[in-house]
Amino acid sequence: GTPPPPPNTNIVWGGPGDPNSEFDGGLNDWTAVGITYPDANWVWEADGKADQGAFSTGTGTLGILSPSVANGAMVFDSDFYDNGGDPNNIGGGPYPAPQVAELISPVMDLEGEEALAVEFNQYTRNFQSTYAVAWSDDGGATWSDPIFFNQDIGVNEQSPRNDVVRVPLKYATGTSQFRIKFIYEANYYFWIIDDVKIVRRTNHEMRINDWYAIAPNYQTPVTQREPFGFLADIENVGAYDETNVKLHMVIRQVGGDTVYTDFYDYGTIARDSLAENQSFGNFLPPDMTGIYRAEYVLEYDSIQADEITDNNEVTFFFEVSDSTFAKEDGGTRTIYPAAANWEDPNEPRSWAYGNYYHVVEGGMVASSASFALGNAGDVPGELVYLSLYKWTDTDGDAQCDPDERELVGINFYEIQGNEVPIVPVTVGLTDFNDDPVILEANTDYVLMLEYVADDNTTEVEFVASDEFDYGAMILNSAQMGAPRYASMLGINGDLTVEPYSSIGFGWDLVPVVRLNVTELPNATNEALLHTLETRIAPNPASDVVHIALPDSRATDAELRLINTQGQMVLFRQTRLGAGQQASLDVRDLPTGTYFLLIRTEEGLATRKLQIAH
Repeated sequence: GTPPPPPNTNIVWGGPGDPNSEFDGGLNDWTAVGITYPDANWVWEADGKADQGAFSTGTGTLGILSPSVANGAMVFDSDFYDNGGDPNNIGGGPYPAPQVAELISPVMDLEGEEALAVEFNQYTRNFQSTYAVAWSDDGGATWSDPIFFNQDIGVNEQSPRNDVVRVPLKYATGTSQFRIKFIYEANYYFWIIDDVKIVRRTNHEMRINDWYAIAPNYQTPVTQREPFGFLADIENVGAYDETNVKLHMVIRQVGGDTVYTDFYDYGTIARDSLAENQSFGNFLPPDMTGIYRAEYVLEYDSIQADEITDNNEVTFFFEVSDSTFAKEDGGTRTIYPAAANWEDPNEPRSWAYGNYYHVVEGGMVASSASFALGNAGDVPGELVYLSLYKWTDTDGDAQCDPDERELVGINFYEIQGNEVPIVPVTVGLTDFNDDPVILEANTDYVLMLEYVADDNTTEVEFVASDEFDYGAMILNSAQMGAPRYASMLGINGDLTVEPYSSIGFGWDLVPVVRLNVTELPNATNEALLHTLETRIAPNPASDVVHIALPDSRATDAELRLINTQGQMVLFRQTRLGAGQQASLDVRDLPTGTYFLLIRTEEGLATRKLQIAH
């Protein structure tokens, strides 16, 4: 939630002992309105708990810790409305999510007041809900635009149980017919409100909002450094205009010296004004490996009177690495798409999650990829692909479309079942000639971790981090003429036709999918899997190719043939070994280079296959 206010706030409505402020014994003069469903509404609860939903254990059952919780609080239990308290009944409850409801105050006489804010206690747990307040100066005949807050409470996160929130009522001037309303667009889990007050704002309160640009990657190889700029939204939520407002950027090497300083001069920022999306600066990281600390620092004439000081600075870190591209410094959660992302419930649960990386200096080798798995113990024996694509965004839509991506490096990994989410797995990459993958200068690449499913029941989870928000960086890079992206996501039973979206699961989630590079003289290629002795003939082939395992006992086998776009063009289940061989008819396939993946109970093998007609 929003940082707590300073002590001795100047209250102009409500406060201790006011039944309407405390929801003492019920709604009193407040009005609750169910917008989506009339009966999916705010409810007064004597114990201040949201404990009826299927997923309330450990959160909603605890309840709010507001000063007046002993006389009750207002609760909206989206969890219960959606599932009726049954974890096997998601979406089958009396009022399926999303639900929208409003909690509207009584009329307040605030004649003569200016620069107002609403302050209240809350306890909430969020999935994909939005929180807002609006105000009216004519008794509710008309309302202001919604003022959104709680954006810092992420997916499956919760506020403190005693969270104190203050929301400036932008552009509001008190009248004798003043009202406010809370607007909850609820998609799990709950929101509990108590002790609502209207207060005068502090005289001087500038803040840096949560929308600020970080570095394009958390880790960038020292050979691939490039300049990047800065952007952070700042807002005046105090009672007065502020003068000589500057936003500084200061970068220091951790344990070392300051390496960069710059600032943007905003001049005067009026009360209730948001200065947004202003790009500035141009910083090239030093030619020195290490971790760097970057700080946005706000300055203005009256900053000494600013009573909430912890929102005047924002810090992020990045690293100049020896040889690794990464968007994160470690996974924080496992991740898997919701079932509704596949249009057909019978569709194979194939999906791909990866990252965008821009290569500055060509001639380097994409030697390997590192990634993490979320539920390996549940899916031993499943295969994942590591696919490196060269991407040219020809239509400028920030989607890596199938016809815009060229597969330049690949490998496969069989899940052993003992991998853990906090320890990345590393596999080599190879091109289609069994040679190292040579990266081109000033080129965009997308490294994807892909799971190609055979059914709609096997769920392979990956690992992501929610510690980095790349949204403002993406906007800033576009404004500065060099678009850069973060995660890429594709969800489709057939990934070969799926655009990989740069929106992903949101700009504040990035997968643990890292690209490791080396210089060509030191590059080795141990990428392809050769755990099986195989025989493929003829190679090149024009009509039929024969596959055999000369030294193997008879075993079930899967054969997958993959082209340079990453598309699986042939799949065959057969028997191999003990004199048995399989034949693939390739007469209808275009001339070119292919990967043949052979999988048996005894192991894996990948072989290059040339088709020439």
